[in-house]
Amino acid sequence: MLYRIILLCSALILVSACGKEDDNSANSPMHSCGTAYTIDTFKLGMQKSTKEQHFTITLAAASPAPPDMGYNDWAIAVTDQNSNALESASITLTPFMPEHGHGTSPADFSGVATGTAGEYSIERFPLTMSGIWQITINVDDNSKNDEAVFTFCAEG
Repeated sequence: MLYRIILLCSALILVSACGKEDDNSANSPMHSCGTAYTIDTFKLGMQKSTKEQHFTITLAAASPAPPDMGYNDWAIAVTDQNSNALESASITLTPFMPEHGHGTSPADFSGVATGTAGEYSIERFPLTMSGIWQITINVDDNSKNDEAVFTFCAEG
């Protein structure tokens, strides 16, 4: 009998918790990214230096802007330590969701030179769910290999 009472109370607690809505639920995003990670403030033209300071990556274009669930397209500009456009680099973008411990399939997306000096496009990389995404951009110019991480919240 005690087992049935505990089971019934547990079920009632779960049902009441699932059905709860706050007054702002209609205006709230589907996912709250919280504060466990430092989230970058999205702005076209934002720059990141790579970890070893070999390169600077500038977010030249993004669709959607800011990044969101679904397919995303970016154009980035890459310069070396002397602010020279990096024209023949290998660019790889890797989306990763740290809270869930997974990335996407495929895991990596290659940058393609656009014809503008130092600019590369990375098209149709998916952010498959709402939450925090770390977008790692790896730059390899055959003499140096370095990366920068952009962290955004995809609201959904």
